[in-house]
Amino acid sequence: MRTFISLKEKYNDIMQHVIAEKRNYVHEKLINLFETMIQQQVDEFKIQLENDEDGNKRRFEDALLAVREIICKYYNIPVSGVLARNRVAEINNVRQLCMWSSKYLTEYFSLNHIGSYYNRDHATVLNAIRKLENLYAVDVAFRSELERLLLHLQNEGIDVEEHFKMLSKIKVLK
Repeated sequence: MRTFISLKEKYNDIMQHVIAEKRNYVHEKLINLFETMIQQQVDEFKIQLENDEDGNKRRFEDALLAVREIICKYYNIPVSGVLARNRVAEINNVRQLCMWSSKYLTEYFSLNHIGSYYNRDHATVLNAIRKLENLYAVDVAFRSELERLLLHLQNEGIDVEEHFKMLSKIKVLK
């Protein structure tokens, strides 16, 4: 029978090998790693629950989870990537697209609620929304990419009417 070691025991085992000057840094990195691992497992469990007993795919009950899953799959980025604390530009852009798309769903979600789906706070979500809307106003290539993404979300069953209404209000520079 396999014995499991608790996260606390693993944490303590690692920390006893760390020199005092690096303890805060290593502590922060380990906590981020554990949070990401736990979120990955929760997400995998939700995906397993997606299918009913007959193997038929169920509709997502949680719109925020659906948006995150669909966009990550569209850009071929693992969900764990958008949940992690890394700042790789490609992953960061996908995370921001997920946050922006979540904001304009027909069901209202607070910035705090959206941020909790990405291990971020409300200010990060607000920054992502502003950044993407400003980019939409000035970048033609980004405009067409965002519209393609919204059409993909629509094909996957997400209501994107509010998204297009929001985009129509943005004054674009030619």
